[in-house]
Amino acid sequence: MVAEQFGIARGTLYLTSKQGLKDKQYLEDILLVMREYPSYGQRRIALSLGRNVKLVRRIMRKYGLRPKKKR
Repeated sequence: MVAEQFGIARGTLYLTSKQGLKDKQYLEDILLVMREYPSYGQRRIALSLGRNVKLVRRIMRKYGLRPKKKR
């Protein structure tokens, strides 16, 4: 086995992150709010979703989302 050759546990090779699945769901929620209110920033999106600002900020940064500026 490959794991035995490297001296690590087999479970480490097959470990998958569950964070990505959660992020996709949060991304869909954020995009719904951004479609309705395109100028909302991270704080207002977090308030409207009832989520933590840090979570919304991390996901927006990860996927390159930015609010449209009012002119």
